[in-house]
Amino acid sequence: MNTHTTEQLLMCEKSDLVKYIEELKEANDTFTLGAKRTIQSNCKLYKENQELKEQVSSLQMFRERSQEKSNVITKLNKEIKSLKSFRNHYKNSYEDEKRKNDGLKIDHSMNTQYWNCYLSYADPKADMLPEKEHIDNWCKIGDVVDEKLKEYLYDQFCIDEDEEE
Repeated sequence: MNTHTTEQLLMCEKSDLVKYIEELKEANDTFTLGAKRTIQSNCKLYKENQELKEQVSSLQMFRERSQEKSNVITKLNKEIKSLKSFRNHYKNSYEDEKRKNDGLKIDHSMNTQYWNCYLSYADPKADMLPEKEHIDNWCKIGDVVDEKLKEYLYDQFCIDEDEEE
């Protein structure tokens, strides 16, 4: 493309002037086409940028939700661990109490013997004296034997301590 000064254009012939105008028009069309392509490219890039922003925003929300879920899961795991610990403590305490109470189970045959013993004590003529074994059981709580009570009951019912079992 020729670049001419104003003086040169005024001195040009008509055909050169027309040729120059056509060159300018062509240059303008090329520039316009380039500008349109650039604008279209920019619009496309803008749309892609907006989509990427939406994806980033979506990913950030997903990450936040994932973090919230992770926090909830961590909290639930702590509560589960706490409940398991409580359950184990309760279970162990219950088993300990059960073991302690196993020695305190009531032998109903002893109740019958107790009433027979009471009746024979209340009425010495009654023929319902307790046996040595029952007195031994009455005087025993768990593994501990109340020796004083045992001696007293032996004396009351005339049971010899040296009697063979």
